Amino acid sequence: MPLISVIIPTYNRAHVLPNSIKSVLDQSFEDWELIVVDDGSEDNTKEMVEEFLMDSRVSYYFQKNKGVSEARNHGAKISKGDYLIFLDSDDRLAKESIYHFRKKIKTTSFDVVFSWVKLISEEKKSWEIKKMHKNYPCDKNDMPKGVYLPGAFCIKKELFFSVGSYDPNLHYGENTDLFLRLHIRKYSYGFVEYTSLLHFVGNKSGLSSNLKEILNSNLILLEKHSEYFKKNSITYSSYLQVAGVCFLRFGKYSQASKCFWKAYRLNPRRISSLSRWIVSKSSFLSNFFYPLKSI
Repeated sequence: MPLISVIIPTYNRAHVLPNSIKSVLDQSFEDWELIVVDDGSEDNTKEMVEEFLMDSRVSYYFQKNKGVSEARNHGAKISKGDYLIFLDSDDRLAKESIYHFRKKIKTTSFDVVFSWVKLISEEKKSWEIKKMHKNYPCDKNDMPKGVYLPGAFCIKKELFFSVGSYDPNLHYGENTDLFLRLHIRKYSYGFVEYTSLLHFVGNKSGLSSNLKEILNSNLILLEKHSEYFKKNSITYSSYLQVAGVCFLRFGKYSQASKCFWKAYRLNPRRISSLSRWIVSKSSFLSNFFYPLKSI
């Protein structure tokens, strides 16, 4: 029985999915299972994955399109491992990733183990993240400074389900939501000083660029974790700014103005909130700096 299950959710990514699968097959440590969950793809994903099913460690499951959170949850439910690594279908694991995660788990039994990340742009430029990215929530005292990108953490399956797994209502920010719930549970965590994830930036042709999903998810997070945000004003301010910018892009100037003003009041040192509040008072300036998008 493998200790670690790797779960790749995918939707119409047959052109990049092979690289993700191969990155798992090429792992130096070989005792794992890989579950590919096809979230209703309409391309040749199934035919492409069949080429890899000769390896008994690889399995493929198809479901009607329900979103990435449901696909990850489904993969977790049918997994055999005690620990889970989620991997996006256009990212890759570095060759020693599972080895380092397993080594850390075996010696410490942490609930979650974080690693470093290498971001790779479309221009093939790359840079590493070895600490918490500024866009993710972080307490001054006890929120772990890890990176909440799938592939950059390995989580105990029992804990994953005990906090409710991924929220299917979220199509963006679902990892932030998961770790905020874990944070409340006071889970144990550790780090491996190894770059496990190769995260490709700029070729995410889906929800990451969907302003409507970003806005909806941000509003859900702000309401769902209101107690957390009340105690972490700087993080609260950042999320309000993101919501405000989305409102501007949809021409909802009044809602945007409220977000920016509240963000400024929470963190007066961040002048950008005040600047955007001023911009939101003029439809001309708003459209100039933040061109309208249709919902």
